[in-house]
Amino acid sequence: MNTEIISRLRNSAFTSFRRKPESISSHYLVDSGLRRNDTRMLSTILLSGLFFFLLNNPIYAGLPDSMDLTYKATWGGISIGTLEKKLRKQDDNGYVMTAKIKASGLAALLLRDTYDEESHFQVDGDFIYPQSYRLGPADKPDKTRLAKFDWNKKVVKLNNDRSYKLVRGIQDAATFPLFWMINPPLDEKQGDISIVDGKRMTTFKYTVIGEQEIETPLGKAKTLLVERQKETEPEKKFRMWLHLNRSYLAVRLENVRPNNTMVFELEKIEGL
Repeated sequence: MNTEIISRLRNSAFTSFRRKPESISSHYLVDSGLRRNDTRMLSTILLSGLFFFLLNNPIYAGLPDSMDLTYKATWGGISIGTLEKKLRKQDDNGYVMTAKIKASGLAALLLRDTYDEESHFQVDGDFIYPQSYRLGPADKPDKTRLAKFDWNKKVVKLNNDRSYKLVRGIQDAATFPLFWMINPPLDEKQGDISIVDGKRMTTFKYTVIGEQEIETPLGKAKTLLVERQKETEPEKKFRMWLHLNRSYLAVRLENVRPNNTMVFELEKIEGL
């Protein structure tokens, strides 16, 4: 197969990162460097499956305009309710992500407040830029954590009078899992990421453990396991299993603590 054609096609796929596969026309391929007389080779590429592999690989997918996720939550093996997340596109590059835990059983009796999470953010290329973050009971502002991101002044200010310098790559607690959907750690084994949770900004070490096939409420899933932890607290870990065939969506989350582990497993998905 003509390797020059494959190279140009691969480059056009990379530049189409923000486009949906079905929106890439023959004119776009020509503009990206694929000559019209190369189109005879496209049938061979299509039949071989390479074209679809390049364009449907999750690295090119970006975020959907709308997505609803439901995770079942357990703590120490006991069901405590569900975590519902909703992603909505607001304008060309703007999104809002909301999350709410719905407690059930004994957890509903013990949980005094229902904490809601909301993040507004912008997407530019393969980076997410948080704009604002809120976590807390909607009717109790004194218990609410707030963060405002000013990328022009390169500072994030919290409502507890703390502020931190902003650099590209910093995420809030809600955008952190989404970050991997448009910037998956394909060639990285470890790295650093800073996360703002409304109370403080913390820098974590993350390690790409490797691929694993796991059972989920939605069936078997081929995943990439990523583990996050603080160097000062190695006994505390946060693990994410990213679905290789679902745009690196987190299908399982584990918040590991010395005495117990909270687990979130994706059981329903709409929009992806």
